[in-house]
Amino acid sequence: MEVKTCSIMYNASVDLLKINLQDNYKFKKRFLSEQTLLTFFDETPMGLRRKYQQACLDEDLTIITVESDFNVSEQEISELDYEQPFELKLLKQLDRQIRLIRLVCDCTLHFSEFRYTLTSSENRTIGTIPHIDRVIWKTNEPFSINDSQLDLIQNCFANRYPFINDWVYKVYDFFDSSFLFNDEKALVILITAFEMVFLKRDRCQKKEILARRSAVYFGNSDEEIKEIYKKMKLCYSTRSNYVHEGKSIQNSDNEVHFLRNLLRKFILNNKDNHLLTKNSFKQAQISKVKNCLLFPPITCLEEPPINTNPYSEGKFQLWWHHLFAKPIQHIGFNDLRKFYWNIDLGDNLTVDVYIDEWSYLRPHFHLIGENFHTILRLDKPKYYNHGYSIGFLNNNQVTNLYEWIYAHYKNTSDNAWNTMAAHWNFSKNTYYKVKSGLFPNYKELLSNG
Repeated sequence: MEVKTCSIMYNASVDLLKINLQDNYKFKKRFLSEQTLLTFFDETPMGLRRKYQQACLDEDLTIITVESDFNVSEQEISELDYEQPFELKLLKQLDRQIRLIRLVCDCTLHFSEFRYTLTSSENRTIGTIPHIDRVIWKTNEPFSINDSQLDLIQNCFANRYPFINDWVYKVYDFFDSSFLFNDEKALVILITAFEMVFLKRDRCQKKEILARRSAVYFGNSDEEIKEIYKKMKLCYSTRSNYVHEGKSIQNSDNEVHFLRNLLRKFILNNKDNHLLTKNSFKQAQISKVKNCLLFPPITCLEEPPINTNPYSEGKFQLWWHHLFAKPIQHIGFNDLRKFYWNIDLGDNLTVDVYIDEWSYLRPHFHLIGENFHTILRLDKPKYYNHGYSIGFLNNNQVTNLYEWIYAHYKNTSDNAWNTMAAHWNFSKNTYYKVKSGLFPNYKELLSNG
């Protein structure tokens, strides 16, 4: 059986002629008015031009086609156990190679239909299969293929497809799907692909975490890291505003171009690494971020918060009563949302105790006095440093603090710890909540910290 196929390439380049395609395919330079094409596509010169005008590289109607012309025995075809017709197998072979070229090169190369003839001794089958790539925008933006890219393309052809690393292939699937939509929707798909790479159950400050991890992975210098970090935050905000607020995206082609080029590097670097897992990759980026001096520390723990309701069984009423009863002095529901006590811990140390819950930090409270500041966890008897220089209490002060925290208040069965925990949990600004009934033993604190 004689097999002939031909597809006309959109957004092509004459540099494609350098590539050695597999499975009997070849790139060829032709002219849209050639009789060979008119015959094969069964079109008039005007009809073919009207249909493929946007594929032309110049005013001479130069185009790039991808063709195959070979013979295969009918017995060989009949012996093959395919779940799909032979022509679909041919299309799949071509589609794989075009997609890999698009992965390596900064281009939107595609074909919109697959034309074929299958001629046997008894009959001749002619057909056209519309290809999903027909929806890709026809821009004809020029691109070139250098020697390094050429070697990489041939290497991609020779290696397994889908890729050895299934996780990376799933990311690649999103990357390649972005070509099938306009730039606004492509931006949404690409940011999703970045989340697949750099996030995993990260429930807070996703934009910040994604930008930092992307920057340290792709950046090769301090300047590159800062530039990528800045652009990633912008792209994430643009995506979020589009999805959640319905705001249109301006100049999205620049952002899409930026995101595709970064994802391209990740996929090409890791597609054949069968040992790489998402968890190991993520941990490596976390370490890089921690060691990067360009970013201040960020406290946002990975594990999910405790799902508790501190207001059940009357806790909410107790919290409301304590909030407005002396000696609690409520400062008001401003940006800090603080309330505090003023207590004497002895040894000439009088401190204000207050909750500062505008954060994704672990539950904690502050003790601030003249020339003194320390922070304690609400959920365990530990000092907690989240960016401040903290002091330590001596044993007498620890004892006084313990007695004050667990003293009955206003003739109720509640105490200061319950009040602070309920106030922390009630705020919409806190991410991690305090489990009711913990009652940490603050006597475990030592004066040496």
